[in-house]
Amino acid sequence: MWAIHSEWGIKNRIKTLVQGANKEIIIFVDDISFFEWVRPELKKVKKKVNVEIYARNKADFAGSNLRVTEYSEKMYLLWAKIASMEKNIHEAPKSKMNMIIDESTGLFIGKTQGEVTGVIMQVPQLVYTLRAFMKMLEED
Repeated sequence: MWAIHSEWGIKNRIKTLVQGANKEIIIFVDDISFFEWVRPELKKVKKKVNVEIYARNKADFAGSNLRVTEYSEKMYLLWAKIASMEKNIHEAPKSKMNMIIDESTGLFIGKTQGEVTGVIMQVPQLVYTLRAFMKMLEED
């Protein structure tokens, strides 16, 4: 696990992760401006890679030709709980966008006091557990 503290570094890591995906990319979008960092790379993704996008506001993606699912009520409640926890931790990055690639790598992007941070997690057991939990929240 490591952190990236530059916009260029985060964009470069997004490019590497998306281009290296073999079967699945799942993206949870809270802030559409951060999704714009991923959009160009998604256009280049291999046809065999399944891309799932979950968003707080599906209307942000109107006209994009992307299949987007708006957060379920359970997902909204989870993000609200996370936001309340972030308020209690001094300088904790506010979550803006999260990606899970091939059940083994996570990229979590947040922003604190105008500074963007990307955290890469390559712990397959933990990333798979997060993926399974998030997918369960989306099932209604």
